[in-house]
Amino acid sequence: TPKIAVIDTGANMDAKDIKFAINRDLSVDVTKQDENGNYLPCENDAASGDGHGTGIVSVIAATINNKTGIAGVMGSSPADIFMVQVMNPESKAITLSSLIKGINYAVEQKADVINISLGTYTNTDDEIPSLKAAIDAAYDAGCIVVASAGNGKNNNGVGKEQPMYPAAYKNVIGVMGVDRKGERSSFSD
Repeated sequence: TPKIAVIDTGANMDAKDIKFAINRDLSVDVTKQDENGNYLPCENDAASGDGHGTGIVSVIAATINNKTGIAGVMGSSPADIFMVQVMNPESKAITLSSLIKGINYAVEQKADVINISLGTYTNTDDEIPSLKAAIDAAYDAGCIVVASAGNGKNNNGVGKEQPMYPAAYKNVIGVMGVDRKGERSSFSD
């Protein structure tokens, strides 16, 4: 059974289609720690209000052939998924620091696959050294890292398309949406 870390906003871990696949014991919120420095448990639905993390887990592991929601790409194969909440539920912000903490936590938990359906653009052609170091460490630990190439055709206001990180790193499988014809979706970078 592959161990998959979903680094995102959190998830509705009681959703009928995905609750069987989520390992609540490993699911954490890296934006909050207890007095001993341990991450707090991931809040159910993460108070994000947008359902992004729930949607990502559904694409991966939603139950098939149950006439509810969608069918996940894992089909009937078992999955051991844990949520790594990197969005602060109060500020609704995802910081570079929380993203790096999330990647490091996934590596510590020996994830086989790390899914990061978010990222950041830069105002320069420079890579982000601290994020690259975390991605390289994950790769060196044997993790397969999959990340979103972005939505919205963001050129970051500089007149040219900018790479989205971490998807642009060589050790990451960058993914984007396609339409019914297999062509890049209008919202994908």
